[in-house]
Amino acid sequence: ASLTSSVIARVRKELSSAFLGASWPLQQRERGGQLQELLTTFTQQGSQLVTSVTAAIASGFSIAALLGMALVVDPLGALVVIAFVGVLSSFLRPLRSVIRRRAGLYRDASMDFATSLSEISQLGLELHVFDVQGEAERRVHGLIDHTAAAERKVSFAQGSLSPIYTGLAYVALI
Repeated sequence: ASLTSSVIARVRKELSSAFLGASWPLQQRERGGQLQELLTTFTQQGSQLVTSVTAAIASGFSIAALLGMALVVDPLGALVVIAFVGVLSSFLRPLRSVIRRRAGLYRDASMDFATSLSEISQLGLELHVFDVQGEAERRVHGLIDHTAAAERKVSFAQGSLSPIYTGLAYVALI
């Protein structure tokens, strides 16, 4: 918990300092809402990453202890299982690259969503004057659908990694 909160605080400080320290022309080139998105959603995703990494480290120590015990009990069998798990993990490499690619698409969709919402929210009077609220609503709904589809794809890929790996590990043990 301490590691996660300190990572979020540090990243937020670095991002806000970088934005506030940038030149005025550079700040104006950025679309509205990007700073908010970076300081909220992206830092929360970073927090989830830190939590996942710490869980993976804890699981790694647990696996190392189990494999160490297996080596003591049955060295040959343990070596076969270790080799088999190594081969299985190499089969998961393409899935991890799919996750990275889909996470990048989701990141881009989230950024477009946040910045477009910020831009639309700043056009309140103009939307009423020109009577284009319906078009703005269709645009927002399209962005919501696009972001939801990107999130669904990355969530599915991320969610499938652990069960696939666990199932293959059980097959290796059997």
